[in-house]
Amino acid sequence: RIERCACNTDYCRKDINGTLSETGKCIPDHAPQILTTTLPLDDICVRVQRQTNLPIVISDNAGRYLCEYIYYQSLFIDSKRTIFIHIPGLDEKFTIENVAKVIQLIIYEALPYVDSLPK
Repeated sequence: RIERCACNTDYCRKDINGTLSETGKCIPDHAPQILTTTLPLDDICVRVQRQTNLPIVISDNAGRYLCEYIYYQSLFIDSKRTIFIHIPGLDEKFTIENVAKVIQLIIYEALPYVDSLPK
């Protein structure tokens, strides 16, 4: 799954160390409720699926736990260069080789849309 957006609020599950955001938010003050990547995920998914024959799904819910928390923080810093890929469990269809190829292709397909970093 490729995540399209992340939410700022409703983080109410403790992490593995028992830590929980005091406010239930990623960014406490004046941050938008939802942040979305500006990368063209639909186009990227279509091109990757054509090359792999594996289902690449776009999701609007990264789970309101560590993944979404990290994704929101990253989008807050730079939504033009941020993408979050949820890795499936490995099985006969999703072998380590197939998953590695999909990740590589997603990055390759996203790169033309990413501006170079300022010097």
